[in-house]
Amino acid sequence: MSLRKLARSSLATLGFKVSRVPHGVGGNAFADMKRLIGHDHPLIFDVGANIGQSVELFRSYFAHAQMHSFEPSPSVFQKLKENTGKYKTGQHAWNCALGSSNAQLQLLENRSAEWTSFLKPSSEGVGAVTREVIVPVRTVDEFCHEQNIRSIDILKSDTQGFDLEVLKGATEMFARNAVRLVYCELIIANLYEGMPPFGDVCNFLTSHGFELVSFYDISYARGLASWTDGLFIHRSTKAAS
Repeated sequence: MSLRKLARSSLATLGFKVSRVPHGVGGNAFADMKRLIGHDHPLIFDVGANIGQSVELFRSYFAHAQMHSFEPSPSVFQKLKENTGKYKTGQHAWNCALGSSNAQLQLLENRSAEWTSFLKPSSEGVGAVTREVIVPVRTVDEFCHEQNIRSIDILKSDTQGFDLEVLKGATEMFARNAVRLVYCELIIANLYEGMPPFGDVCNFLTSHGFELVSFYDISYARGLASWTDGLFIHRSTKAAS
């Protein structure tokens, strides 16, 4: 038996399956985005920026990106500003949420900030709500019109069950084929009350001309898939690449 087969056999006994990744796709979302974008200066919407973790990741692959980071929590937003202040050019932070319409909504701040949401945690959820605060919500379409943004290379959304609302607020941009990639969290388990099924997010994107590139980093709870990240590419971008 070859070493490769022996390694696969050994891993199989532990419940792992090893398979070849075609052209490197699916191994690293940021590497895939860099390959698909083809340059290091994309315009990125970072929706649900938290304290700037995604900013660091994006900038490690796109050194000259123009980033608009959106974080609705006032206290978390201050940490975002502190953590991203070292980037003197191309970095913009906005203390608001993005959704399907302009509104003032109640944000439920979680003990674990990364689980903060507009939706109440379910019995399967994580953490606990410690504070409620009213925050402004805008739409991608309105923001782009106001800022004279004609196209978005990467629309990233990580909003704890609110991602479909974020995407609904970008329908004008989608209609103009003005968004190349969508990278969003897909929650599979019932972590929040009133959360739409994760398939609704996928169906919404495919109905607006996007195709799935890959899923990344599936997380499990109680022996079942709980959440993952999905990367989607617009058909017009795929045809041009």
